[in-house]
Amino acid sequence: MRNKLFGYILAAVISVSAIGAVFAKTTANKDEKNCCLAIIIDDFGYDGEGTEEILALDIPITVAIMPFSECTSEDAKKAAEAGKEVIVHMPMEAKSGKKSWVGEKGIFSDMSEEEIR
Repeated sequence: MRNKLFGYILAAVISVSAIGAVFAKTTANKDEKNCCLAIIIDDFGYDGEGTEEILALDIPITVAIMPFSECTSEDAKKAAEAGKEVIVHMPMEAKSGKKSWVGEKGIFSDMSEEEIR
């Protein structure tokens, strides 16, 4: 499982690198000097697998950490110590889909303002 996950991560990084190279070539002749590409690793900290491999990447990334998993605090601390930006990936109800997909601690449209806080 870990090797498969690492393969997916590696494929994503290679894809992003290729996209970045194409983006750099297409914007090189334009007057815009502040073009950039953001890489956000979604669902980071959800089960702890692949954490070390992602944090070892020598590229600037942001990790979106799921707030209520067993690995959340530990993974957020590791990411910050590795110099990565950390944001919260707060589960919220979608317009379509099942509420159960969000989990018990998500934010739902039928909640009061106090419940959301």
